[in-house]
Order: sequence, then C-alpha cells, then structure tokens
Amino acid sequence: MNEQYPGRRLFFNASNSFGVGIGVVLVSPEGNHYPAVAKLRFSCTDNMAEYESGIFGLKMALKVEIKDLVVFSDSDVLMHQTLKQWVTLDSKIMSYHCSLLSLANKFQSLEFRHISHTCSIFADALATLSSMI
Repeated sequence: MNEQYPGRRLFFNASNSFGVGIGVVLVSPEGNHYPAVAKLRFSCTDNMAEYESGIFGLKMALKVEIKDLVVFSDSDVLMHQTLKQWVTLDSKIMSYHCSLLSLANKFQSLEFRHISHTCSIFADALATLSSMI
C-alpha cells in the first residue's frame, strides 16, 4: 500500500521497550530509505514519544528541503489529533501538538495517513533499537 505512493514518504515510530527511542524513515520517490534514530533522555508517555518522533521526522524532511510529503504513523492519538478528528485536551500533549502543526505549515503539501502497526515495521525496529542504546 505505502510502497506504491510515488512521492516522498515519512514513517515514524517510538518505543518504550528499554528506555524511550524514536525511529524515522524518509523514503525518496526512487525508493531509497534514509533512516534516523534518537534516544530520548527524559521521562515521557507513549503519546509524547510518538509526537517526538513525528516532530523529529518533519524536522529531518525540512532540513533536506522537502516541501511535499506524505506522513505515515500507527499512532492513533497523534494521527486523529493531527487530522482534527480528536480534540487535544492533555496539557502535556498540547505543546507537542502545536509544535507538530507549526512544522506542518512549512510544507507546500503535507498529508497524514494512519496505518496499521504492521506497515511501519522498519520505523518500529529503529525505535526499538534506539531505545536499547
């Protein structure tokens, strides 16, 4: 499904397996994969970690001057809040949500798509590995 999209794609995920790790995979139109990982060195909820990974991914895309992007994530909360299907009420999440939307406004074309957990295996593996560092 996602591999058939011809443009640039971003997959991201977070893992709290052994600490908090985030993983991002930027995929070029030609199918080249550009992975990035980070370990979060502060205590945070799963939803906060998902937002951290999404923000990390958008910053990565902007840094290499990508202006058109489709973003894929399996995070129910992040995706439904970003798509304005759910209201953001948690004060801990509000600043993350605002940061993500601020970054989103810097793109010419940005689309968010919710996917199943099995479709973000590479980003999930990166997040798990980075949590173990």
